[in-house]
Amino acid sequence: MATGSISDFARPVITIEHSNPALARFMELVQGCGASMVADVSFQPLCRGVPCFGRPALEAALAAARREDVFLGDFLGGGPKEKEYYDAEGRVS
Repeated sequence: MATGSISDFARPVITIEHSNPALARFMELVQGCGASMVADVSFQPLCRGVPCFGRPALEAALAAARREDVFLGDFLGGGPKEKEYYDAEGRVS
């Protein structure tokens, strides 16, 4: 059993909604707040409208900035897994 208090393990959680800023601005926010890890909770690990926030680009940017990257969309993302809920373009209908 681990010893110590909860404060020995607690770390602040900072949320950043990327919306539509440039990837460079998003990285400034990540680095500016001192985050060592980014948890991506996107429903799908791609971003058609803003491809710089798709998994490959985001992973590369975080690796270059020496930030850990964890994809949690499978657990925290908001989309259904069943294909019956999607239209022909892959959008939830």
